[in-house]
Amino acid sequence: MNQFKLLNNIFGWVVFVVVAITYLMTMEPSTSLWDCSEFIATSYKLEVGHPPGAPLFMLLARIASLLAPTPEDVPMMINGMNCIASAFCIMFLFWTITHLVRRIIHHDGEDMPPFKSILILGAGVIGALSYAYTDTFWFSAVEGEVYALSSMFTAMVVWLMLKWEENADSPTSMRWIILIAYLMGLSIGVHILNLLTIPALVMIWFFRRVKYDNVKSYTLKMVGALLGSFLILGAINGIIIPYTVAMGAAVDTFAVNTLGMPTTSGMIIFVVLVFAALAALIWFTHSRRYRILNGVTIAVTVILIGFGSYAAVAIRANANPPMNSNNPSNPHALLSLLNRDQYGNRPLLYGPYYSAAPLPMVTHNPDVTSDNLYIPTGDFEGKTMTWLNPETGKYEKRVIFDDYIYPDEANHFMPRMWWHSRAKQYEAEWVATENGYPTVKVDAESGSWYEPTWGEDKTYFLDYQMGDMFVRYFMWNFVGRQDDIQLTTDGENGIYLHGGWLSGIDFIDEYFTGPTENLPSEMANNRARNTYFFLPLLLGILGFIYQAGSNWRDFIIVSLLFVMMGIALVAAVVLFSKLFCAYICPLGTVQDLIVKARNAMHIKSIKVRNGSAADKVLRIVKYALVFWIFYMTVNASELFCKNLDPYYAVATGFKGEITLWMSIVSICLVVVGSFLIDMFWCRYLCPLGAISNSLKFWIWIGVLFGIYYAANALGAGIPWAALLGAFCILGYILEAFHAKPKFQILHVTKDDGLCNNCGLCVKKCPYHIDVKSVHSGKVAHVDCTLCGECVAACSTKALNIGICKPTRSRIWNLVPAVLTVGLIAFGMWAGGKIELPTIDMKWGIENVAEDGTVTQIVDPDALQTTSIEGLRSVKCYGSSMTFKAKLEKVPGVHGVKTYVKRHSADILYDPAKTNPDKIQEAIYVPSKFRVATPDHTAVPELKIVTIRTEGMYDKMDINYLGMQMRLTGKKIYGLETEFACPLIVRVYMDPAEELDEDWFEEIVEQEVLAMPVHGGGTNDIELNYKFEDYEGETGRISTEQFVRNMFSPFSVQWKSRIEAAEGKQQYVYEIVDKNYEKPIILRNMPFLSNHLSRFDGVIGVYLDLNKDLQPAIRIRYADPMTEAKLWELMTMETWTITYNKDDVREEGAKISFKTPGVSYEYDD
Repeated sequence: MNQFKLLNNIFGWVVFVVVAITYLMTMEPSTSLWDCSEFIATSYKLEVGHPPGAPLFMLLARIASLLAPTPEDVPMMINGMNCIASAFCIMFLFWTITHLVRRIIHHDGEDMPPFKSILILGAGVIGALSYAYTDTFWFSAVEGEVYALSSMFTAMVVWLMLKWEENADSPTSMRWIILIAYLMGLSIGVHILNLLTIPALVMIWFFRRVKYDNVKSYTLKMVGALLGSFLILGAINGIIIPYTVAMGAAVDTFAVNTLGMPTTSGMIIFVVLVFAALAALIWFTHSRRYRILNGVTIAVTVILIGFGSYAAVAIRANANPPMNSNNPSNPHALLSLLNRDQYGNRPLLYGPYYSAAPLPMVTHNPDVTSDNLYIPTGDFEGKTMTWLNPETGKYEKRVIFDDYIYPDEANHFMPRMWWHSRAKQYEAEWVATENGYPTVKVDAESGSWYEPTWGEDKTYFLDYQMGDMFVRYFMWNFVGRQDDIQLTTDGENGIYLHGGWLSGIDFIDEYFTGPTENLPSEMANNRARNTYFFLPLLLGILGFIYQAGSNWRDFIIVSLLFVMMGIALVAAVVLFSKLFCAYICPLGTVQDLIVKARNAMHIKSIKVRNGSAADKVLRIVKYALVFWIFYMTVNASELFCKNLDPYYAVATGFKGEITLWMSIVSICLVVVGSFLIDMFWCRYLCPLGAISNSLKFWIWIGVLFGIYYAANALGAGIPWAALLGAFCILGYILEAFHAKPKFQILHVTKDDGLCNNCGLCVKKCPYHIDVKSVHSGKVAHVDCTLCGECVAACSTKALNIGICKPTRSRIWNLVPAVLTVGLIAFGMWAGGKIELPTIDMKWGIENVAEDGTVTQIVDPDALQTTSIEGLRSVKCYGSSMTFKAKLEKVPGVHGVKTYVKRHSADILYDPAKTNPDKIQEAIYVPSKFRVATPDHTAVPELKIVTIRTEGMYDKMDINYLGMQMRLTGKKIYGLETEFACPLIVRVYMDPAEELDEDWFEEIVEQEVLAMPVHGGGTNDIELNYKFEDYEGETGRISTEQFVRNMFSPFSVQWKSRIEAAEGKQQYVYEIVDKNYEKPIILRNMPFLSNHLSRFDGVIGVYLDLNKDLQPAIRIRYADPMTEAKLWELMTMETWTITYNKDDVREEGAKISFKTPGVSYEYDD
């Protein structure tokens, strides 16, 4: 039985993982076009949604939204939360099914044979997954609505009640009931659907507690229990939910109107008194040993605590958020929200048809006076409401009119066609008319009207409400679905044209949907078209029959270098083990040294046992880091974490692009953590360790990726982030709860015949894997790196490294180290020979319509490829995507592959619309490079020499050629390019400098640029330019004009500030510095203007050359801004930068100013 429980738990979590992966891969990328948009918006900013509100959903979704890296990702995170909640629902459903099936085919106390375990677990998997993939549940599982979370609560309380049933004889069994009550209270803050489980829960209690005596007595008791369940349901939904707030509102009215206290103070007093009374009652019943009354009191208390989530609604309403439905900022408004007053009444059991004529206005409400009519005219019946007058701060009576008054002749039993707004729909399909009116005329003293017959009304009920809105949805889930287009029927024959159910059995389908052959492609190929041949429905019916006959009680209850190196290391993990961790990782070495230092000081470590709760919780961190690093790296187009990476910091001598304090904190975390806990970094923080551990379960990971690519091949369009999240979740679950990978070649093997159980292997293992408890065979543990420490420590040679079974050959112990060296060598060789494309994307080749129809826009076989080399700005994923965005604007281009290592791209194009020369012209950006700044007083003009080159397609090429010329020391001042074939390069130089064609050819075709770097030394950059032609001197230009052409100015000014400063004396504050010509100053000018724009009087910010051709930063300002204030603002250590309305940050100053500037009057 214990083995079955273990398998039951494992299979439950496996079902959870499978379903979670499916839902995450198919979830809505943003929002469905109904209530989801509102729920996501209200959750993100903690606003108040439509009645009755869903505060718990709002709070949980807000927590999920905090994980979103950008506001655009908030819907995805909230939808992801619902996917996980739905997966938990399916997991609890699995355990519920296995419990019930076990009750049918197995008796407690007997040994569970394997075939029964297979039957039970198989039934659970089939039942849970069948429900998980039903049309309706799957639809609600992947979007930002409340039903996913509500379903999770529902499945959870049913499972918990079955857990109570298993432990009902325990003295502490009441704790399960209390937990269920608390979850029900919480679920009210999501959706009241959970309350509908109460009858089933009561029946579980009944069958467990009430003994069978005779048919009559037992039946009466059962009916009584069922009626009692409805009383409990009514008490919670009709008393606890509304009247708790209603009584608190009444106390608040007394406190505000009579005692003059602030609004809501009376509600607070009432809540305190209620919980004090409940606490006293709990103490009293406990001291007197009134167990049932004590349990009921505690249950009511925890329901109210859970229901307390609605306090968040009132709190947020008082903050007056943009979305504030009903403004429930006081108890009476909150009560109106809970009662759904804004929706009015519906005649569910008794009332008029849609066409009945109401009586003239009659005042039936004694509170109605001429002074307090909320709606002064109209034929309505009044309802008294209590309203907080904002002017007086007191509560007052107001009357709203929530229903028409009808004569007795208009009222009928259970009217279905009652909504007058749907009159045209009723009369178009279900109501016969004569001269534009229904056929039944009703005469009353107040007037006359026409209405449908009783038969027409009930036909509408059976045909539309039951048939189309219930049976059709039901059949979608258990028989099949025609398509995902809005319901359309043939008016004459009544068959489904769109949106119907479909079985796959032709003669049945033809009756309901018409002919099934020669269908249009939009119908035959609709992706929502599914046929199940009635199998799920038949299996369900057979299950009901079997369960009813076997256990009728339960029947009632149920009703590149890095890429290639990465590939090599992945292969090592998949086939062998974490060889990188054991033999290469420097942080592992650091941890070993720290452990030795700690042992030398005789300091004991903190023991975190493998598989303990603390161990499982801590292992979550590294998977969270994996998701964070990968997600942010892709969005930032670089390894964003390098500025805090401890290894990167040490490797660059703290000189790279690092945030020093963050890197030092990271290093301290590694050192201190490893000093206190063995292998702290490797076990709990290392992202590479998380990836390696996941890849040990390579079959599961392969299945995950297979599902992802298959789903996308079918058009699911699952975002890569969902795959990444599923990978992290699956990897964590497998590592934390399974931890025993099976399908690897190399293992530590153990021979029990030689083992003396000394335990030295466990002590020496860096991860303290319990090797001595392993019986003869392989040591399969997720943390094992084949480091060989346990093998070296074994004095009896019981441990060795082998393939699958114990071996006494010591030669295998050398294999991991040899493999590591070989795989590293292979990775380095392969990385130098093979490069995979950074991006490989196509567009504009085919069009996929909403119904799934694919239309070819161009013939793929007619497309050709051209390659462009030397794209030095294509150096990472982000720059590749920028290049792709540029190509998308070029007519005739339909795809690109980029190779960042060799800075090249393969471009797919339509030769009928463009050619390689046109593509190069379209993507080329004319560039300029200042080699040196001439003295315009000594050299009044410059000559222009034009040369032609090839291979300079990138904007960086002109910089490298300019650097070559600068290093020669010649009087060359600048270069400028213009697209042509070959490329035009204009060289600006001193008129006295004489350089011939041979000199230019030698410079252009130099193969290596030895670029000086900061701090000394050079950086060799390989070049591949070709000199084509020398045109000689082609013109002259004034030195002043050249200097201004080469300078890149910056200018921003605010129209509102210009208008506000009209008529005032304006000034310019100017700071001159030759360093302002550097590109980094231009890049940081937007930050300076952003910072200064927050202060009144600043009109504009500029970077330009002054009259002396010196670079200067200028600030245009007027009163109330002053020169001294400007200098103070510009020299602040932190600037306030506004990225958008909701994102204002304090950041370090981007430009440092050392010498104050001067002010002069502004002149237009």
